[in-house]
Amino acid sequence: MQYDFKFSEAASININIVRIIAAHLVVIGHGIMALFSPIGGGLLGAPGLGVFFAMSGILISYSTFRNMNKDDYDFKKFFVRRFSRIHPPLLLALIIMAIIDGFWFIYLGNPDPLNSYNIPTFLWNLLILQDSLWGPTCFGMSRQLWPFPLFWWTYLFFGWLILGMRTTKKKYLYGIILGFFSFILIFICLGPWTSNKIEYLSLWFYGVGFSFLINKLDNYIQKKNIQNKKIGEDKSIQLKKNVKNASFVIAIILFILAYIRLFTHQDPYGIICLLLLNSSFFFFIIVSQYSKKTYSVKVKKIVNFMADYTYSLFLIQYSAYYLLSLFIDVVAFAENSIPNKIIILVLMYLLSNLLAIVIAYFTELKHKKIYYFLLRKLHINSKSKETLDEKSNHIQEKIIAE
Repeated sequence: MQYDFKFSEAASININIVRIIAAHLVVIGHGIMALFSPIGGGLLGAPGLGVFFAMSGILISYSTFRNMNKDDYDFKKFFVRRFSRIHPPLLLALIIMAIIDGFWFIYLGNPDPLNSYNIPTFLWNLLILQDSLWGPTCFGMSRQLWPFPLFWWTYLFFGWLILGMRTTKKKYLYGIILGFFSFILIFICLGPWTSNKIEYLSLWFYGVGFSFLINKLDNYIQKKNIQNKKIGEDKSIQLKKNVKNASFVIAIILFILAYIRLFTHQDPYGIICLLLLNSSFFFFIIVSQYSKKTYSVKVKKIVNFMADYTYSLFLIQYSAYYLLSLFIDVVAFAENSIPNKIIILVLMYLLSNLLAIVIAYFTELKHKKIYYFLLRKLHINSKSKETLDEKSNHIQEKIIAE
């Protein structure tokens, strides 16, 4: 498949802005669920996670389709790239979780109320197989890790589906490995949160579909522009303007319908609401692609920096909250006073971001170095240190649980 589409700078920045908002809504939503209202928190966090799944589908497929233009890009490189993004932050975050949860369980006087604070569960979470049909629960008190197996194994399933025949010419081996990844995905979906996992899995591939279709749309626009020039007409600017204006109107309508559905049905995990919401963002991306809007260097630096630690933020948010809760409980007991819940929420949000930045500094921000290091150590051929996306200076992959 020839994939020539290239996200504009404005579209790239706007995708990152959407991902940042989605990630921070999840963090704030979890805080609201714990301190104020489970329903109110769910109305923020669940749509945010749904948007993150769809954006992940766009970015992973976009990177994969473009890198397929290189003859030497296969599943081995895809796997090493995904591994370098996902596992180093996960390992560091799990170690921090183990330390924080250790203090928390000691404070409670109950070492492990969930039977999840142990080495086997730690290893299952490191393998990203928790909350499957046969696997244990999330490690310690980090319930936010439940969707991570769906992310990771969907990546591997998709990567092998698209790149497997480049890695092996044996069709039976391709089929066996594809069946293996399918089997694991099924058992992950059959664990806890089955309906939510199926919905989010659908949203991920919905994002893949968008990535494929926007390439087709852009090819169509380019083809029409060439045809118009051959007959002496230059309608390229008008055609892009029409696409942009129509996409803007559709995006607004879908966004309004999504929130009408959300607040009337009070079901933030509902697939109809999430499809409407993500469809709205898809059309906003098309608007960005064909607009002339630009961002200042300062804004781009801030957006890229915040996007660089969204995965770490997902990983550590619960532990940050429990660490802060432990500290506040001790202070409140000593002073015989009840802290303001809004202040606690703000402090939890700030501490989550601080811990996420620390984790990302040692792992997520260095994923390229880790990637090339692993390529060398594994003796995987790499003709150039720069990937096609890096050479072109467009969207960098910013994935959660990429």
